[in-house]
Amino acid sequence: MLDKNYLDDDVEVVSNNVNNTKNDEEDIHPSGAELGKGLLLSAAYLTLLPVAILLIIMMFVELPNPYIWGQEGPYNVASTIAQLIAGALVVVGMYFASKPLFKKTLKNFKNGTFGKAIKYALLAYAVVLGCGIVDQIIFGPSKVNANQQNVTDLLVTSPLVGCLLTIVIAPLVEELIFRYYVFKGIEKRRPALAFVVTALAFGGLHLIASIGTPFFLEDLRSLPSYVAAGLVFCYGYYKTKNFGVNVLAHMLYNGLATIMVFSVSSDAYYVKVENVVQSTNSIEIAIEENSIYNVQVSSLDIYVYDTYNPYGNEAPLQTIVGDYGKFTNLTPDTQYLIMINYSYSDVEMGMVGAEASEYIDLYTLGEY
Repeated sequence: MLDKNYLDDDVEVVSNNVNNTKNDEEDIHPSGAELGKGLLLSAAYLTLLPVAILLIIMMFVELPNPYIWGQEGPYNVASTIAQLIAGALVVVGMYFASKPLFKKTLKNFKNGTFGKAIKYALLAYAVVLGCGIVDQIIFGPSKVNANQQNVTDLLVTSPLVGCLLTIVIAPLVEELIFRYYVFKGIEKRRPALAFVVTALAFGGLHLIASIGTPFFLEDLRSLPSYVAAGLVFCYGYYKTKNFGVNVLAHMLYNGLATIMVFSVSSDAYYVKVENVVQSTNSIEIAIEENSIYNVQVSSLDIYVYDTYNPYGNEAPLQTIVGDYGKFTNLTPDTQYLIMINYSYSDVEMGMVGAEASEYIDLYTLGEY
């Protein structure tokens, strides 16, 4: 006589196998041809396409020199508009290359999608916050990396354009590139490798802005945070097999980060440029010190940007003692970097009389 519980167990196993098979069938991986088209579009978006569109914009709109202090805003906005247009064109191209993915995403966009997206967005934020805390404990306070500084500057300069790029276009394009074409392109055969490659590529993308800056090595401290976020988004796609969850989670994550940028007090700085006057052979500069943190600027150093090495022993071209002065006898059409050296006390961070440096880069002298 057969045991009823035994039969029930068999039925449950068969049911689970059927569900797993159904999920596997519903899961979409890019074909070889699709992958080639997707990666080609990805490369275009990450390299030449935004530049080409910006050059077209500049044929019709005269922009001020971005290397003159106070005039970089319009150029940055135009550059972001070019990225928005490039992103939209790439998404259209990816739609025609990967119609099944888009159709499945719209079909599976149900009430549960939003709840799962919130879960993974909060998980990503928590993981990134944890990485930041560990980094602070091990290495101490750090400057804002170049990527985050560029995003912050853009959001402050042009909130609408900045929000469209950071909350809408960037998450959509990045999820298509990294989670679908890269992650799903590898995951079917090598799941573990897919996680590693995708997360590292995602993290590396966010450090491109740091390449060529004098603090590239310091900006590498933020790589674990970006990689951790990439791993969370990969895990979300791996578990849900729902691309819509990933896109929405990424948008929510970037939206939360954007809110944090706007909510930070205008007093949350140690030093900032109060005024700059440039001529063909001089830079006169004044630095504002935040009295809340008892900031004292000790000196201002100027370097030729192309030869500056913050970890070497190269001496500055000129040094100004204090927070105001004029660098003279400079060479036209040369890019310069100015280093602000100061001390500060931040009770919340447990820092008293701490020494720090910040740089202001890329001032090109010429006929203005």
